[in-house]
Amino acid sequence: MQEIRIPVTAFCKHSPPLVQFGLPIPNGILKSFSQMSVELGGVKIEASAQATSMWHDNSIKSCHITIYPSEKTLDNLEVIITSEQIKNAPSIEDTFSLDISQQLVCFKTEHTAFSYDLMNCCFELCNINGLNTQQGSITLSDSNNTILVSKNLSLQIVRKQCLLTSKHTDIELIITGSFSDHNGQVDCLFTITFAFFNHGQILNIKYNLHNPKAAEHKGGLWDLGDPNSFNFNNLSLKLDNTEAQPLEYSTSLDEELSSIENEAICISQHASGGDNWQSPVHVDKSNKVPLTKNGFDVTQQDQLIATGSRATPTLRFANRLQLTQTHFWQNFPSSITAHNQSISFDFFPAQKDSSYELQGGEKKTHEIWLSSIENDNLAWVHSPTSVKLPDTWLTKTHFAQLMSFSSVPPNWQTLINNSLDSNHNFFEKREQLDEFGWRNFGDLYADHETAEHTGKDIFVSHYNNQYDPVLGFLKQYLHSGDNRWFELADDLAKHVVDIDIYHTQKDKVEYNGGLFWHTDHYLQAYTSSHRSYSQHQPSDAYQDHAGGGGPGGQHCYTTGLAMHYMLTASEPSKQAVLTLTNWITHVYESSGTCLELLLAFKNRSLAGFKNHFTGQYPLDRGTANYVIALLDSFELTQEQDYLHRAEHVLKNSFHPNEDINSRNLEDVENTWFYTVLLQAVCKYLAIKESMHQLDDYFYYCRDSLLNFARWMTVYENPYLEKPDILEYPNDTWTAQDLRKVQIFAAAYYYSPIENIVFLNKAKYFQDDILNRLNSSATKTYTRIMVLILQNYGFLDLYKNKLEISPYKQVNFNWPKAEYEKKSLLSGALTQLLKRLSKLSIKSEVNWLKKRLN
Repeated sequence: MQEIRIPVTAFCKHSPPLVQFGLPIPNGILKSFSQMSVELGGVKIEASAQATSMWHDNSIKSCHITIYPSEKTLDNLEVIITSEQIKNAPSIEDTFSLDISQQLVCFKTEHTAFSYDLMNCCFELCNINGLNTQQGSITLSDSNNTILVSKNLSLQIVRKQCLLTSKHTDIELIITGSFSDHNGQVDCLFTITFAFFNHGQILNIKYNLHNPKAAEHKGGLWDLGDPNSFNFNNLSLKLDNTEAQPLEYSTSLDEELSSIENEAICISQHASGGDNWQSPVHVDKSNKVPLTKNGFDVTQQDQLIATGSRATPTLRFANRLQLTQTHFWQNFPSSITAHNQSISFDFFPAQKDSSYELQGGEKKTHEIWLSSIENDNLAWVHSPTSVKLPDTWLTKTHFAQLMSFSSVPPNWQTLINNSLDSNHNFFEKREQLDEFGWRNFGDLYADHETAEHTGKDIFVSHYNNQYDPVLGFLKQYLHSGDNRWFELADDLAKHVVDIDIYHTQKDKVEYNGGLFWHTDHYLQAYTSSHRSYSQHQPSDAYQDHAGGGGPGGQHCYTTGLAMHYMLTASEPSKQAVLTLTNWITHVYESSGTCLELLLAFKNRSLAGFKNHFTGQYPLDRGTANYVIALLDSFELTQEQDYLHRAEHVLKNSFHPNEDINSRNLEDVENTWFYTVLLQAVCKYLAIKESMHQLDDYFYYCRDSLLNFARWMTVYENPYLEKPDILEYPNDTWTAQDLRKVQIFAAAYYYSPIENIVFLNKAKYFQDDILNRLNSSATKTYTRIMVLILQNYGFLDLYKNKLEISPYKQVNFNWPKAEYEKKSLLSGALTQLLKRLSKLSIKSEVNWLKKRLN
């Protein structure tokens, strides 16, 4: 029996009892986890796995692996895949007992007993090895300090398979519900996830609070203080001991534990502890910074016993139960009150004369860990293990299709390393803006927007995942194994999922579930926070300044979130991809009302809008984002409808034999993003190729790509060669030129005969970009670095990529495009009849009401 052995290079500062990592797998190799095992130092160890995506043949494309190292060192770690799966394998059983009644969920292993009361929203945790019982509860108080009542609870269970035996070991219990006031009105929703590892010896608790209401955003402005924000005073998770136990604590990973005597201690993080802790990034609805104290303090009986800048608290009961909260200081304000009989994690601690504002469609997640493993101080939680897979293996997997794992030339590596090692690296940018606090942590500082700023004050601008830095960070992490890349990606993904996506279904369909634009260009964010437009910003600030609006299809990025799910099994990231896909579908396909058809008629010739009467989509980045979102959703679900819809959009965006000169592409400011759509074509071709589906859709798009590439060889030059045609001729345009490198390299690869002209053009643009950026004073701006991280490497990818079969010759006689066959009149009648057949007066009124508001 043949086997594949995949060496995994893993490193952690501490000795973790739990290590997690994502593993991409080539097509057709892994049909079942019965084929997989993990060895450490040549000895099989306990591990569990969960599939995170599948190939078209139902083999596993990526999975998330959890291992329990039996040694302190992680040397000689290998994943083994055998070529044959166990035939007639017995059905997978649980190694734990799980009993569910209408009111109670009970979970039990050899180490742990856990129960959750669905009626009263409380739980009990007991270590079976004679240790004390913890009784847990969640308390949410509104701005009037009234404790809200939870109801409408539901349960979801996720099991993970052990790789030593055909059994389920690890489990997640996901409980959702709502909080209501005394009148029964839903104020907010919540999700609490209990993830048990290593037979229940390790427990991770995530708590997510969500305001599902739509903001009023009058005039397209999104300031704090909106009437539909949820204002509250406190959110706490409390654990009570049934018996008092000696308790120790520390505020740093490097300090010794201190004993807590009879009186409770309180560890409070008031602000970031950084030099810029009073940055205007922290303004409240009054446009003032409410912070009055920096760093953290520890008090006991109202007496100050310790102070510092940044706390990472750990607590330990004498019964060996250890507890910690992730990103405690980063998500300030935070507080832990600990006593020998109870611990209260105040995710949002009560503050005098102020409350918290969760905006419409906004979420926030907090996380704690508990361990009953002896001598486990949980330091590994705060310094996750760095994992590197072999480049040769990653190349075989075609993970994310379009990624090269060739060695990076030194000049390019220097540019890439600016993100981590320069004076303006992404961690330093956090400090410059003080991009910390529960709403801001994880996001990037959009420092490129400071180009027009002349003052010495801190200029606030949020990036909101423009051009998908989550993807760029994860690509670099896979390539290098440097855990700093993963830290940036993970922090940002969690921020985007909670804060930057508009989680509501009560607004306009073209807003619901959308990604908010980055802060408005060259303007302070003021009280708009992460939501683009503020009442404090001037109007007509620059050419074509909108001055108001909401989420738009030109700003939709899903690939990084999809990859984040594949590597981490973080369900919120997967759901965010599907949510964004649903939203951008509505942006372009509309909600189907008749009144909406009148607006579509008015906008039919405007750039950026689909022509609903001919069916043609715009040749721009919004259409590109739409296609990519559909393809990402297809890769996560293997639902064919997503792929078919992507093909429909592409086929109605361009034609293989069209005259590209008629597209007015010389108007660079308004048409440059056609290159983004061609990159989406490249992604589509790669997916079809991996499925061995070289059908008419494939060749329609391939021939269209070559048609544009031929035109580009004649007419495209580096943008900054003609700076007079640009409103702001800066090196962001140079970084955007990287997209042309991919298009020319892909055209070279997909040509039926080797076309050295395309390859030479790709090399020319890449060399020009390298020379310009290495001498640029602005090369460390966020937008430029993000474009480099995401778009570098395509030339090497296509030069080294092996064709699955020879490609057909180009067809210069494709049938006429569907959108060219339809007249305005026939298209209007077709659309009207289609909508009348599904007429709903309620939907028509609802559509009108939301626009009149």
